[in-house]
Amino acid sequence: MCTVSINFQGYELVEKLVKTRMEDGDLSVHETILEIQTDFDRMGPYHFAKCEGLLVNGSGEEFAVQFMSFFNDYNGSQVY
Repeated sequence: MCTVSINFQGYELVEKLVKTRMEDGDLSVHETILEIQTDFDRMGPYHFAKCEGLLVNGSGEEFAVQFMSFFNDYNGSQVY
């Protein structure tokens, strides 16, 4: 079994969401992150953060910034 270590330092909201989604299903970390990206792109930052309970002061901006930065680092390229 291959274990992948992902650095969530500085991405607390992303880490919280990944852990929550992994508890609710049987996806790998990679599959969970890709599922989050798909939902984030489909719903947009505000509605995604609102549905996931991740609004900060009524805004989805904090989660959006964290997720886009995290995903770029995770993916190794400038996606967002």
